[in-house]
Amino acid sequence: MSEAPLTLPLLMDSQKPAQLQQHLDAIAAILYSEANPTELTTLEANEKSVRALTQEHVLPQL
Repeated sequence: MSEAPLTLPLLMDSQKPAQLQQHLDAIAAILYSEANPTELTTLEANEKSVRALTQEHVLPQL
């Protein structure tokens, strides 16, 4: 028998999701600018590049 996943209530005020999206868009732009364009030839390659850059530069800061 598997347990239901833990879900927490979203406690953000109405402005926070928009602010968060702005920051995520900026992070995405930075990661894209740092990606090697010759490696971004397939969806799989894009995903691997984004994952590697995120793990190296973003996740340690969270």
